[in-house]
Amino acid sequence: MKKLKKSFEQISGKLKSLHKELLAAAGKIHSLELLSEELLNVVNFDQVRDSLEEHGPIVVLSGFVPEPEMEKIASAAKSHGWGFLADDPDEEEDVPVLLKDNRFTRMIKPLFDFLGVVPGYRELDVSGAVLVFFTIFYSIIIGDAGYGVIFLLLAIFGNMAAKKHPVLKLPMRLLMILSVATIVWGALCGSWFSMEFIPGTKKAFPALECFKNFATDTAKQANVQLFCFILAVAQLSTGRIWKALRERNWRSTGEHLGWILIIWGNFFLTVRLIVYPGEFPVFMYYLYGAGLLLVMLCGVRWNQVVDVFQFPFNIIGSFTDVLSYIRLFAVGLAGACIAGSFNNMAFDVCQVSKYLLPAGVLVVLIGHGLNLILAMLSVLVHAVRLNTQEFS
Repeated sequence: MKKLKKSFEQISGKLKSLHKELLAAAGKIHSLELLSEELLNVVNFDQVRDSLEEHGPIVVLSGFVPEPEMEKIASAAKSHGWGFLADDPDEEEDVPVLLKDNRFTRMIKPLFDFLGVVPGYRELDVSGAVLVFFTIFYSIIIGDAGYGVIFLLLAIFGNMAAKKHPVLKLPMRLLMILSVATIVWGALCGSWFSMEFIPGTKKAFPALECFKNFATDTAKQANVQLFCFILAVAQLSTGRIWKALRERNWRSTGEHLGWILIIWGNFFLTVRLIVYPGEFPVFMYYLYGAGLLLVMLCGVRWNQVVDVFQFPFNIIGSFTDVLSYIRLFAVGLAGACIAGSFNNMAFDVCQVSKYLLPAGVLVVLIGHGLNLILAMLSVLVHAVRLNTQEFS
């Protein structure tokens, strides 16, 4: 027993020592990252140097060149009398990617860095489209102008701090865009900390009834649901059009056009099933018919068993892709439920006695703080998913 106790104490002492070493090393992570980048540059240089092949008086150098720089290389080769041969990389080659952004698309970079998402050599750079749609999704999920004001203030202070800490510059600019969009959406919905603001009324926030009104107002809910499905059609159609323009062949164009028609058919089907129940419009069947015909002619390789087997599942998947955008409405409504419930609890506490006002304030602060945390987690789960899965 004594030996076990002594052994346990020794191991505990070693663990404490290792813990201190890890804490000391944690402060040097940035330096290690810089060193790693320098070593990677050295490795890349050595790879280029080792690719030099000598054939008597002839020296051969091979490597990757960004396509926009090809003309410069060709001009230099011509002026120096070099032999020059250019070819596209093979499918199995690990090709470095040169990304060129602008002041607009650069805004979404903090999100991509956080997710570790980088477009591959043969993939589209969807930064601009993701920024637009992610901003809209964010504003719907947060859904409250009061929350938007809080985030905007944080972004302003963070932008001021970015003068001393430049690493904060892009994240704070992104947060500022997202906050303004949230304020606009919340103001359009009349929601300020889940309290309805009605201009011209004596009470600025007669809200403690706001959530009840929203929860029972099917017209308001239907409008938001319809907007979510419009976003689905807009984003998914944009992806198809973009890919068709990039591939530029009749077969690919026919396939993507077919899927666009199917997506629009899914839109009208979903609207009639969920938003405004009623008879299906006749043109919906024409959209499905034309879309299925184009996809079967241009998109399905009938000599491939996998294509034939997956075709019906792809059709079902296209419907679920459109349907999945309802999550924006559902998550926004859930946030309104939570905040409204805490508002009502605080109101009930204050009704008991005026001396319980501090307790009521505490309930509101805790409730809205919890709701903000849940809303941010929802953004990471749902808004990111719609861009990285359904769209991309």
